[in-house]
Amino acid sequence: MAGPHGLADSTLATAKRCLLDWLGSGYAGYDSAAGAIVARLAATLGGPRESTLLAGGRVGCTTAALANGIASHAIEMDDLHRPSVMHLGVVTIPAALALGEREHSTGRRLLEAIVCGYEVGARVAEAAGDAHYRFWHVTGTAGAFAAASAASVILRLSPAQTLHALGTAGTLAAGLWEFLADGAMSKPLHAGRAAETGVLAALLAADGFTGAADVLGGGRGFLQAMAAGGIPARLTQGLGRTHKIDATSFKLHAACGHTHPAVDAALELRRRGVSASEIDRVRVRTFRVALEVAGIHHPRNPYQAKFSLPFCVALALVRGRVGREEFTAAGLADPDVRALADRVAVEEDASCTSAYPARWQAALEVECSGGRTEVARIEAPRGAPENPAAQGELLEKFAHLSAGRVSASHRGQLIEAVRTLEAAQDVAAIDWAADTVPRA
Repeated sequence: MAGPHGLADSTLATAKRCLLDWLGSGYAGYDSAAGAIVARLAATLGGPRESTLLAGGRVGCTTAALANGIASHAIEMDDLHRPSVMHLGVVTIPAALALGEREHSTGRRLLEAIVCGYEVGARVAEAAGDAHYRFWHVTGTAGAFAAASAASVILRLSPAQTLHALGTAGTLAAGLWEFLADGAMSKPLHAGRAAETGVLAALLAADGFTGAADVLGGGRGFLQAMAAGGIPARLTQGLGRTHKIDATSFKLHAACGHTHPAVDAALELRRRGVSASEIDRVRVRTFRVALEVAGIHHPRNPYQAKFSLPFCVALALVRGRVGREEFTAAGLADPDVRALADRVAVEEDASCTSAYPARWQAALEVECSGGRTEVARIEAPRGAPENPAAQGELLEKFAHLSAGRVSASHRGQLIEAVRTLEAAQDVAAIDWAADTVPRA
């Protein structure tokens, strides 16, 4: 039977943090344009009342995985596994929770499924490497394997059935980066579709549906077709010695993770007393992939602004925060932010590129009126395992993100439910849905 055993208390604690962090992003994500659209679609699709929509109501498990996956990735505050450059929570947890409710799984099994999904997804993403990431959004592609693995644990599939589930998930893996050119809604769709694919693949495998036996390493498999052969050794390197979920980073800024080192450097300079009004020029030096993914100089809509290093750095220097409230039409049009963003230059730093993806670094240099120069360098952004966010910060983040959808009393119940999850006999008995909006 698929599934990890003997998980350390620290790993279980990390899985709980990932679950609570994902819930916060999911509740807030339903207030986004993409979240609102998918909530309406999910209500229309309906289906058996198997699984919770975080926005309220119950639908079929595949629909719940799709909708909750999209919503939880919509505001760019979900967790990030930096070594694999992948958002694991938004593909693994929607699949595991949707099926976990359908199957009335225990809390312990849900946590095991989450750990397993993170493990498989991260390993596939690491094996795919840079050649894959150049064109393919790895959260959408490797995410299908993560979701299928988690779903296989929930369904207690045999090793042979799990192999078929992975084969089916792999043949459906997709997600292109071209959406960045328009600031389109494709990125959260990639996450939701991967979660849905994993659930579908596992359900099919449970009933005898077969998939490619070597979907990763075969001659026309995932790594050959989508990663120029990849680095297959990474699939099993160090397997069993550590768990990938333990390297999870938690995001404290509502923007692409590639911007976070530079944003943290900007906030550090602001704490030192540098005022945006005195800055003549800003120079950002960071790793190459950050420039490729988040090098947009003139964002045309709020979502595209999340992938703009100049805009995010200017936002941090002018407003002192890069939260979801800043990424609005009014925030995008802020004349002070736009004027400073026009004075931000970005360039590759060879030392940052060589350290990536193990470490995500940036250096910020500002030239102030009067000739003064200030410099800050970030070796690991806040929230990374090397620079962890405190538990209180993560609880504050959850309270902030869930505030518009979850009452204070229900928020407390959710925190306690997650804290004691391994003792839960049926995850479907937990009320996961928002309680301050009308329920379907």
